Amino acid sequence: MNLTISIGRNVGDVPLDDKEWGSFVQDVRNIATLHTCYVPLAQIIQFGTVTGGWNGKREESFTITIADVSRKYKDSINEKLSTLCKVYRQDAIAATWYKPSFIS
Repeated sequence: MNLTISIGRNVGDVPLDDKEWGSFVQDVRNIATLHTCYVPLAQIIQFGTVTGGWNGKREESFTITIADVSRKYKDSINEKLSTLCKVYRQDAIAATWYKPSFIS
């Protein structure tokens, strides 16, 4: 399975300050890294900041995609992301689990 995690910077209409936003991004990266360290085929294939939106409002966002994550880690990762959602006062964190298609 591949996993793409997307987070937004805003709390309501107000962006997190730079320090808190940096911590939020790092915490998400740590969750991804923790699970890729123990799974030989898993790897981070992309990450970075993008412009996203939530409830019709544009906001800075961060997205990370991890390839070949074992399904057995799904509940653990989702629980950790749920905790971060509360810590950083977010409405939601997007976690998209999927089987990729490779087109050539």
